[in-house]
Amino acid sequence: MGGSEATTVRLFCPLLAKTVPFVVWEEQRLDLGYIARTFGLDPATLKLNSHFIGRGVDLIASSVTWNSLLSFFSARGFPTGKDDQDALVVDGKLVKVGTKQYEVDGSNRRPQPGDLNLVKNKRLKDISSDIEERGNYVPNAITHTEFACSYMSENLKRRREDEAFLASPCKRIR
Repeated sequence: MGGSEATTVRLFCPLLAKTVPFVVWEEQRLDLGYIARTFGLDPATLKLNSHFIGRGVDLIASSVTWNSLLSFFSARGFPTGKDDQDALVVDGKLVKVGTKQYEVDGSNRRPQPGDLNLVKNKRLKDISSDIEERGNYVPNAITHTEFACSYMSENLKRRREDEAFLASPCKRIR
């Protein structure tokens, strides 16, 4: 990554009483979605040392790097994550149990680009199998129903205007 150094930052979640070592590079932008999934927190409510950090749609901080964040915290006397006693505090709301929106990953493995492709492929297979199941489905009600009006049942062709007025078996004449 162009001369940046790898550093281990320790993150502590008081809700779970859990400390996790996190390997980061100085110029790497913060992946707040991954941090939230590590602790099973909602990424929209995630705060580091009680500071909300702006993020994009992909849950990655748009302009904050680990180096700038740790410099900011050390200048103000906040924990910087150098050891377990000085761990960064991670706050947020827990994800509701049973939702598939976020999965709690107990390992320290970073998500790989292939992981996203596997999810997309699974969705595409599910959709295509649904289409195949429905492909041969023709509603029986439409194919076997005869229309009450005689001019609708005769090859389903429209009559000319003069024929329609002369013989209209569907309408009651008073």
